[in-house]
Amino acid sequence: MLPYLFFVLFINAKVAALDHSAGQHSLASAKASGSGAPIGQPSFFSVYNPVTETSETQVTVHCKTLRDVNNLEQRITIVGNVQEDLVSSVGKIIVPAGTKVIGEGFCDSDRNRILSRDHWTFYVSDHLIRVTATMLDALSAEGLRSAQDPNLNDAGVRQAIYRDGTYINIPDGSDFLLKITGNISVEELNSAFDENHPVSSNR
Repeated sequence: MLPYLFFVLFINAKVAALDHSAGQHSLASAKASGSGAPIGQPSFFSVYNPVTETSETQVTVHCKTLRDVNNLEQRITIVGNVQEDLVSSVGKIIVPAGTKVIGEGFCDSDRNRILSRDHWTFYVSDHLIRVTATMLDALSAEGLRSAQDPNLNDAGVRQAIYRDGTYINIPDGSDFLLKITGNISVEELNSAFDENHPVSSNR
C-alpha cells in the first residue's frame, strides 16, 4: 500500500464537510465549523498533527506526462495523469487512476532539469484538489532531466538555450512522482469555472 494515509484522511474529511455544509470549499472552513476555531489555511500536516510538521510524513503520487515537457516557452506547463487509484479505508476511490494533474515548472540549467516546487491541481470529476508539491523523477531525484540532445538547427531550441542556458525536453509518457509537501484545498469545479470565467452581463 502506497503511503496515501494522510491524503486519504484529508479527502474523506473534506467530502464529509462538503456533504453537510454547502459553499465551503476549503478544509480550513470545514475544520472551523466543527471546532469553533478561527478560520485559517492549515497545511497538509497540521490537520492531523497540529503540534509539529515532519518531513517523514509525506504522500507521493505516481504520475506520467501526457505531453512533451520542455522550455521552448519561458512558462513551462506540466500536464500528467495519476497512475494508481487513491483509495479510502472503506474502499472508495477518492482520486481514480487517469485523473489529470497540471503544474508549473521552471528550468534549472545547472542540473539540466525542469523542476517544480509549487502548486499542482488534480482535476477529479466535479471538483479540484489543489496541493503544494515537489516533482521528482522515477528515482526520487528532484525534477526531470532532458532525455535527448537538442537540435541546434531549430530556432526555438536556440532561443531556449540563449534564454535559459540549456534546452530541456522530457517526452510524453515519462514517469514522475509528486511529493505533496504543503497546503491542500478542495474546490467544486463549477465554482472554479465561474470564478475564472465570469458571465458578462452584456447581451
